[in-house]
Amino acid sequence: MKAPFVLFVLGCLFMMTGCASQKRLESTRFHSLPGSDLQIQNPGKPALVVGIGPVSVPRHLDRPHFVRENARGQLEIFDIHRWSQPLRQQIRYALALELQQQFAKTAVIFHPWYRSQEVDIQVIIEVTEFLSSDTEGVILSGQKTLRPLKTGREAEAQAFRFHRAHDSRLVEDQIEKMREVLQDLVQQVSKEVLREYSPPLVGERPVSAHQN
Repeated sequence: MKAPFVLFVLGCLFMMTGCASQKRLESTRFHSLPGSDLQIQNPGKPALVVGIGPVSVPRHLDRPHFVRENARGQLEIFDIHRWSQPLRQQIRYALALELQQQFAKTAVIFHPWYRSQEVDIQVIIEVTEFLSSDTEGVILSGQKTLRPLKTGREAEAQAFRFHRAHDSRLVEDQIEKMREVLQDLVQQVSKEVLREYSPPLVGERPVSAHQN
């Protein structure tokens, strides 16, 4: 008599666990940053080829779940709020989107690329902080390096820090501020690329190209 009863109880527990997991999955919200759905379109004869990457983000931040720093300086991990893609990947997509929106004759490829691919300038981004804090707002900081690959000129890393204050506890509002500081970064990098290379980068309609 005991064995059937135990099996019945275990079956009920299994069904309850399955229902809870399904409910949690259905309530999960996925968030993305600018450029996450980017389809790279490179011009047939680019005036400039930009190689993006490596892009690095600290492991405790580059995770599927949204992370926030509370007033005690502790990291809170939100199970139902998740990123649609890794943060490091979303950052490079946002930069590629900005470059192609500003300069139609610019081709963009992602690190690592083939040795046979000619790249004019490499953009390396090392993020040290990219999160929302209850006390400091949203912060994006780190260092970037624009490395000319054809001139052989030495390139120095430059620090960056962007900030947005917020007074909302809603995750959606804080992610919107994260989009804003990321846009600040990619616009700054885009302007520096233009200063580094000043060929006519507009006027040609992009065409589809395969990326590795």
